[in-house]
Amino acid sequence: MKKSHKKCWIILVVILLVILLLFLGGSWFIGRQIVMASTNLVTNEQTMAVIKEAWALENFDEATFRQTYSIETGATKSSMEDEHSVPFDLITAEGNENWVVMAHGMMGSRWTNYPTAIFFLENGYNVLTYDQRSSGENMAKVSTFGVWEKFDLIDCITYVKNRYPEAKLVVWGESFGGATALLALAHEDVQENVDALVLDCPVSSMAYMVQMSMEEMEIPLPMSYLLTCGDCATRAELGFGYDDADCAKAAEQITVPTLVFRTLADEVTPSFMGQEIYDHLASEQKILYTAEDCEHVKIRVYEPEAYAAQLREILP
Repeated sequence: MKKSHKKCWIILVVILLVILLLFLGGSWFIGRQIVMASTNLVTNEQTMAVIKEAWALENFDEATFRQTYSIETGATKSSMEDEHSVPFDLITAEGNENWVVMAHGMMGSRWTNYPTAIFFLENGYNVLTYDQRSSGENMAKVSTFGVWEKFDLIDCITYVKNRYPEAKLVVWGESFGGATALLALAHEDVQENVDALVLDCPVSSMAYMVQMSMEEMEIPLPMSYLLTCGDCATRAELGFGYDDADCAKAAEQITVPTLVFRTLADEVTPSFMGQEIYDHLASEQKILYTAEDCEHVKIRVYEPEAYAAQLREILP
């Protein structure tokens, strides 16, 4: 009888171990799928294909722009271990001495920043606009919601400060580029080289954006479980987790003057994200501009005078 009980216990333990292994294996598989989906959101080819369309939406005249301003194309070596190059354009206007470094959003490139660059060029600032990872001509693969992207932005900031050490420098980040900007300025002593920060409809949380993507896929599993799988797999595969892309937390370290744009009609980065970042900013001088009906990152298109006025308010 005792042998029979012992055998039953052994069978039960084996079954439980098999179930545990299947659960862990399944969780790892799910986590890796989430990692692949969340870090390959855009390709170089996709971003190159939408440039003309993006310009058309803003009635941007490329010929006039190139006649009005001087454009110098260059690249700087990334400080990331993969040693990719970070392509950029230096756009200058006669008489301008200060600089803005521009980080575009998802599906953008250094060229899609051209229409916004005009706001700065007309107000005494030259522009460095660059390609983020997997965008334009930046061949680095894997998108990381700003965690790795911040190093490319830091390299561009360093490039400008080395070449123009006396110039004032502003960082502008749009949507996904806003996350890049926040994480970059919160990194070590980067703020020492930056005089102001502008965030246009910024992303505040990698976890939230991943969750939105999974909700669209309608996966019939608890969201908390999916996020845990994705976070653990991201840490194992890439060496960072969702908390490392918490931009509201990063905002707590930002002390430079900061302007945040948000719109209540935003369906990409909901307006609470801009509010959350603004609330967490440690800056003594900070401005939150809220538009009512503008689409995501379209405040400058529908309210150009207000957009320019807010920029002049924050520019040093």
